[in-house]
Amino acid sequence: MAEQVIPMDTEGTRKKPVGLLEAVSEIQLYYVAESGGSELPGHYVTLERQMEYFVIGFKSVLHGGLFIILFMPLLIGVLEDKIHIFGHVHRTMLDNVYMFAMTLLFSLSYAFFYVYSSGFNAGAVTRKMILNLYGGVTFGSILKAIVSIIVYHIFYFYIVTDRNVFVVLQNLRFIRAHVRNDIFYWIHDTKDVLISSSMWVFFTSLCTVIMCWIAYFVSENRKKSKEKEYGWK
Repeated sequence: MAEQVIPMDTEGTRKKPVGLLEAVSEIQLYYVAESGGSELPGHYVTLERQMEYFVIGFKSVLHGGLFIILFMPLLIGVLEDKIHIFGHVHRTMLDNVYMFAMTLLFSLSYAFFYVYSSGFNAGAVTRKMILNLYGGVTFGSILKAIVSIIVYHIFYFYIVTDRNVFVVLQNLRFIRAHVRNDIFYWIHDTKDVLISSSMWVFFTSLCTVIMCWIAYFVSENRKKSKEKEYGWK
């Protein structure tokens, strides 16, 4: 008996996904086809489509990574009680929650969709789509970690030096001397958060990559278990 084939859209009628949500939705559509009995060869996913999914994964990491790079020093500063967002003498729960949300919420939201997409690994087509999506995520995460380490270290060693801060403050004569003095020592004591931030961005990037590939291998094992149990091919 021939395998059931569910007709799919062609390149001419297909709306190309431009974001992560649309990409996951398209994976879901092919999951329905493959889990419903359609036998679609892996080369059905053209090189152009593969690049689309790679680019979507890459861009999604950069979007979340931008917030991480901008706000991670503030988050570390709050956690180390060196920066007080709302003007309290010591950090409060509101400071912690606010900076955590600003720094990690976007990346956590994207990570949820990465892991969620692995649940639709049903055949050769969905497998290739997910692999290319995760390939873009992996490449973007590596690039994000490298860029953040370079940027933070440049700021720490070459821009926010004691000499540079002193020169800038010396020119701000409209500010009282004792206030400038306090600002100088606050920057001197706080700038270490830049080095800590580079390590935390690296750690969060590594966690994102690990989560993706664990989810992928779990989905592969689940698929093989079903094939063995039901005799699917």
